[in-house]
Formats: sequence, structure tokens, C-alpha cells
Amino acid sequence: MTNTNQTDTIKIDPRCMGEDFMPAYSATGYILPCCYADNYNIEDFDSLMEDHLSIDNIEDIEKEVLNSKEWNNFFKLLKVTPELAPRSCKFYCGHNWSTANRIKLGDN
Repeated sequence: MTNTNQTDTIKIDPRCMGEDFMPAYSATGYILPCCYADNYNIEDFDSLMEDHLSIDNIEDIEKEVLNSKEWNNFFKLLKVTPELAPRSCKFYCGHNWSTANRIKLGDN
């Protein structure tokens, strides 16, 4: 019998929440948490790429983007439920990734 109940735990030390945070400007016209976010997994950051957050639609990056509901939710996700963070965050800022309850074969 196979057990596929997996629990992923990860500790993330997000550079985007540090004092020296410098957001990235994506090729798609949005501000992202870092340059690593602007890759083939960019769909993981869809919540930060709403039309009203487009560079074309903002005047004050800090006020309209970095302090937006979407960005606040993103930072909350990193702190509270890092296992749900985008793949780039886990890879570049993650530590101690472990999987408990790996697939186990029963005694046959």
C-alpha cells in the first residue's frame, strides 16, 4: 500500500522583507519581490500582477504597490504559511526543506 500524505515544511528567510530590499522590475511591466520571481515560474506571482499594479498604472510605487493589499497578503503568506510560497521563494530564500511521511510501501 502506498501512503501519499506528504507534509512539506520550510523556513524562508525572505530577502524581500529585509532592510536592503530592492524590488525587481519585470519584463512584463510589474514590480516583483526580486529578480528571481521574473522567470519561467512567474505565474506563481499572479496575485502581484493585477492590472492596477502595472507600472503603467501607478505613480507612487511604495504607496500603490508595496503597501497594496496584494503585497501585504504576499508578505503575510511568506511569514505565516511559507509552505505555500512561490517556488522561487522556496528555492532562493528557503532553508531546511524536509518532507515528512514520504511515500512508504507497506509490508508485503
